[in-house]
Amino acid sequence: MTTAVRLQQVAKRYRNRWVLKDLDFELSAGEICGLTGINGSGKTTLLRALCGLVIPTSGHIEVLGVDVLRYGAAPVGVGVMLNPPGFVPDMSGRNNLRMLARIRGHVNDRRVDQQLEEVGLNPADRRPVRSYSLGMQKRLALAQALLEQPSLLLLDEPTDSLDPEGRDLFRRLVAARRGHTAALIVGHYLEELAGVCDRLVHLEGGRVIPGSLEASGRPLRGWRVLLPDYTALERVMQWEDVTVELRGKHGTQLVAMLTTAGERDLGAAVQAVGGSVSAYPPAKQE
Repeated sequence: MTTAVRLQQVAKRYRNRWVLKDLDFELSAGEICGLTGINGSGKTTLLRALCGLVIPTSGHIEVLGVDVLRYGAAPVGVGVMLNPPGFVPDMSGRNNLRMLARIRGHVNDRRVDQQLEEVGLNPADRRPVRSYSLGMQKRLALAQALLEQPSLLLLDEPTDSLDPEGRDLFRRLVAARRGHTAALIVGHYLEELAGVCDRLVHLEGGRVIPGSLEASGRPLRGWRVLLPDYTALERVMQWEDVTVELRGKHGTQLVAMLTTAGERDLGAAVQAVGGSVSAYPPAKQE
């Protein structure tokens, strides 16, 4: 199978509002794709439609070769992380995963313990999930998504509430699966996705915006920069193979996020237009 996800002319309307509109999208097997967009752009609705939790008004959705609308749910082989995660609050994290594992019977208790350890949680921790911090709940949700070693991951803001150590761990876990596990990762910020994704697409008004950056299999790298004025911004926007997202202002300076592929160093180029780099890409994972 060469395609993990295929959407054709998918639309979803809630009353008089189109959340998704004539959406075409494909995700290749083994590809890691980041999905960005403002609140209300349709990101979470898209993930829920891929899981069979939202029925589109029109269009065709295929996941791992299965027609989701006919099947009525995401097929076996999909790991899902949605918000809120929906764990049983009075059970421990381990028992929550054990209960979920028994639904399909694909993994045993040893695998549950291995997955908890991989995300930095202690299998011996018997505290109920309701006592977990938000970061621990997020790690548990990631463990649940990875538990059955899926062929496709659908992750909704997986780094939200994680500390820097947790975010680094997330990037390592996803990067380790590059090439054999496809992933669609929803996030608000390019810098949270750039270090691990092969491709970024942007949703606006329920549609994929043309010109989303593709990295041809190379991880994307994000740079947060300060630019002196709009003249400098215009010069930066003319650079080849660089996607520019204006974030706002810091004093009199413009704040922008630059995303590029490969090992290109943008620091000197930014300084040449009178700007400065305020946040560099994460260090390359070996």
